[in-house]
Amino acid sequence: MKVELEANVDPDGYIGESECFNCNGSGRIRCGTCDGSGTIQCRCTACNGSGDIEDTDGQLHTCPDCVGGYRNETCQDCSYGYVDCRECNSRGYFDSDGWIDDYLDDFWKAFKKKMGDIMDVLEYTHIYNDGSVDTEITLTLRIEYLHRLPDIVKAFRDTCHEFGNCGTDNAGLHITLLTDSMYPTLKKLDERKLANFKRQVGKLLLGLVCLGSPDDSTRAFEFRDLEISSDRKYSAIYTKGDTCIEFRLFDACFNRPDYIIRYLELINKSLHYYSDEPRRFVKLKDGVSLMRSNQILNKEYKGCYRGLAYVFHTNESITRLFRELAYFVKPKLRLWLAYASKGYSQGVLTSQELFASLVSELKE
Repeated sequence: MKVELEANVDPDGYIGESECFNCNGSGRIRCGTCDGSGTIQCRCTACNGSGDIEDTDGQLHTCPDCVGGYRNETCQDCSYGYVDCRECNSRGYFDSDGWIDDYLDDFWKAFKKKMGDIMDVLEYTHIYNDGSVDTEITLTLRIEYLHRLPDIVKAFRDTCHEFGNCGTDNAGLHITLLTDSMYPTLKKLDERKLANFKRQVGKLLLGLVCLGSPDDSTRAFEFRDLEISSDRKYSAIYTKGDTCIEFRLFDACFNRPDYIIRYLELINKSLHYYSDEPRRFVKLKDGVSLMRSNQILNKEYKGCYRGLAYVFHTNESITRLFRELAYFVKPKLRLWLAYASKGYSQGVLTSQELFASLVSELKE
């Protein structure tokens, strides 16, 4: 199994800065529309730019609304003559890349110290800055050591806090099933079993996203859209040319390291459909297509978290979600799902109350 842990640490004392040449470090530049005055001259509509108006007797008088046919109006393109600098995104400075190598070396030493003998069970490790976050560690381990994963998550989290923050706005927790410790590989998975997996688990992606976070919110979908794909990396489940199964849909669980075991349980249930047995199928007619998910879910947000009640905001998405959740919960909780869904449909529960109950029942 390959696991990717990532966070934005913004490490204290490492990040170098250089002043923006475009705004001289101010973060603001002179407006090109008004040349920094904050106002623009506009033709007077009362006198049509002539500077005079005609009274009822046909006599011309100086227009009281302007001077010489023009008047000053507030520039709509700026604030008091200045606009945000696009070069530096109004920060006034650029980050220097020279700090990255020193920081990652120090982070790795501290991480290894917190890991202790757990390092011995890892087949492969790599630390890097991947652009979307400043700190990412990829590791592989054999499945007999999966019980060590909560301690690995905790070691990563604690090391992040030692150097700065543990921000997760752009961070996921990717878990990939491999045939061996090498990635990537040219070895293909069983064609028939994988085809059934795609067809059946593709019907359960709403349920996986809902249960794939440790609380009542979930991150944006820009790097894990709701499909299973062999060639589009930024999918909820990515098979990389059908050589592995990469679950990209899970949210980071640094506040609850043990919750990664829940993710493994979800993966295990989904692997029930990695089979060529005809009886292993989901009794839902079709999955929710990518286009349809865009219509019934609130997915138009980036780089942040939103509440599950915000994401599943239509009756259709909630109805579908509860049908999918039945495939992941224990039999006694299926009655609760039916009861809660009925309470919502009858107006007894609001959407917020429904998802608060869901978190309490299924995630505690």
